[in-house]
Amino acid sequence: KENEHVVRVIDSKRANNGGITLARIKLSYSEIAGAIKNFDQNAMSTEQIRGIINFIPTNKEKTALRDYLVKNDSTTLCECEKFMVVMLGIKHAKRKLSVIQFMQSFPSLVEKLRQDARLVQKACDEIISSARFRKVLGIILSLWNRLNGDKKPAKAITTHLLLKLHQVKASFDRKRTFLQFVVRSIRRYRASLVLFKEDMPSLQKVEKTQWSMVLSELDRLEKGLDEVRKISLQHSSKSDVINKTLPLAREVQLLQATSVGRFTLDACLRVAVLVDEIDKAREKFDLLFQYFEEKAALHPDEIFSTICEFERNFDSALNEVIHQDSCKVCPEKNNCGHYVFTSRISPIMMYKK
Repeated sequence: KENEHVVRVIDSKRANNGGITLARIKLSYSEIAGAIKNFDQNAMSTEQIRGIINFIPTNKEKTALRDYLVKNDSTTLCECEKFMVVMLGIKHAKRKLSVIQFMQSFPSLVEKLRQDARLVQKACDEIISSARFRKVLGIILSLWNRLNGDKKPAKAITTHLLLKLHQVKASFDRKRTFLQFVVRSIRRYRASLVLFKEDMPSLQKVEKTQWSMVLSELDRLEKGLDEVRKISLQHSSKSDVINKTLPLAREVQLLQATSVGRFTLDACLRVAVLVDEIDKAREKFDLLFQYFEEKAALHPDEIFSTICEFERNFDSALNEVIHQDSCKVCPEKNNCGHYVFTSRISPIMMYKK
């Protein structure tokens, strides 16, 4: 007896994979179709939508299924093909599923980008407003110019120079780096300044935030919302294509008529607020570039990573200086030249209250 449910039209491997995916969704195919038509965000999870979107029939499969159904009953098709037959009755099924995915991910993505933008703003403010950091930079500039003698004096400490300080050797002591000399001077005369990074608690967090990714995600968000808007207008006007630009009042009227349209209007407002936050972050970046008097074009990510790296280099130099100052020469006169660290307190913790 011939198997009633065999693959009749589509590729057998594709049919098998589709059957497995569809079996995990505890909804009938008509219920799935209803959820897609109504842009129901709660009917299926993002993972389930990601699975079934791959089994929306292609144009070739649509033609083959329609030709098959002219002389045959759909009950003889396999499960994946039955699902595809139901999807034949939905215009733009794949685009609508993508819209539902976008609607599901929209709130969390907007919130993440908003937090990233505000973190950038906060980090920039902390750097610029830190009196201790400014004084550390001033000491570095003063000592750098003094030790460079007749060379043209630097007018400001650039981010490029900050990264060189732990590599450059002090001219009067080739065993020490310039940064170690700076740290020793600060520790001796302005000890409270060694903890300048306490003024910038957001810096370590913002180092993990890639500004280029924030802008890329914003661009993706705006393009995705524009696609939702187009689908929403088509859905509201019952038309496949809107050939002309609608007056704003008419467009708003159409969007207010459906749930997906109302989502679109609300999302546009939220994205506008997000763009404002990102513009504020850009302004803060400009102020930070001016703070360092940077002439070369720097990527925003670079300036944060540079300052974080300077903090780590400064702490390393501080540890080494404290280690040396808290040690004594080995009592054995074996010319080993080794030092013994006598304090059990962490060097950095020595400055904590």
